[in-house]
Amino acid sequence: QAQQQQQAQLQAQRQQQLEQQRAQQQQALQERQRQQELIRQKQMEAQQKAREQEELRRKNREELLKKNREAMLAKQKAEAEKRKQLAALASTRAAIQKVRMATPETFDALKKEVDDLLTTELAKLGPDAANVLFSEAEKHLEFARTRVEQLRAVKEKNEQRKQEMERRRNEAAADAADPTAPPKVDVPCAAIRAIVGRGGATLKRLIASTGCNIEVPQVWSTPTGMVAIRLQGIAKQRRLAGEAIHLLVDGGDLEDVAARTKGAVVVPHGLKHPGREEWLPWRVKA
Repeated sequence: QAQQQQQAQLQAQRQQQLEQQRAQQQQALQERQRQQELIRQKQMEAQQKAREQEELRRKNREELLKKNREAMLAKQKAEAEKRKQLAALASTRAAIQKVRMATPETFDALKKEVDDLLTTELAKLGPDAANVLFSEAEKHLEFARTRVEQLRAVKEKNEQRKQEMERRRNEAAADAADPTAPPKVDVPCAAIRAIVGRGGATLKRLIASTGCNIEVPQVWSTPTGMVAIRLQGIAKQRRLAGEAIHLLVDGGDLEDVAARTKGAVVVPHGLKHPGREEWLPWRVKA
């Protein structure tokens, strides 16, 4: 009986151990199942999140494409409207371009026409077309201003040239009609040496002080006893040269000539000058 009890106890212990093992196995299985469920839930959550992100990206792409299409359509519509407005303004633009051919006499009137056209037409246009038309008008006006200034400069230059030619003609006419500035001076042959000077020094100083080209003949003796000295220059120069030659013939010197050309009053003396008796009749005639 004791042995039976001992066997029953051993059997009960084994049964208890088996139950504990089954309980531990059951707990381990449940724990693995729980871990697997957690992993599966995380995977499902990650997949759901990825699907949501992909859906968000798709919506963003669609929204961006939609905005781009709308912007492109709006731009095309605006460009079409601008072309339509500019085409309708062909006559206006042609009228504005007329100002390019403006002259100093017509510029103000043509500019007023352009201003009036802009005032009328710009109010009918959209911002882009209005800016294009205004920019074109400004370019045409700037071109016209430059052209008008050039024409005025050319006209002023031609007018100055005309006045200069008229002044020269008047001077030439006055020069030709001036009796006090003859083209030549007749002097006694004996006076040529005093006029030419040693090595032509006196003649050179005469030319320099009067500005007149003085031509003395190579031959100083003539049957009449007089030699014609030619004078080339304007009336004032010929007049000064003639007076200087008379002054030298009357006995003056180069200092007298220089003073006379500067406006001084010179009274010839030279009463004892050689050949004075021969010169006096000629000087009285002159």
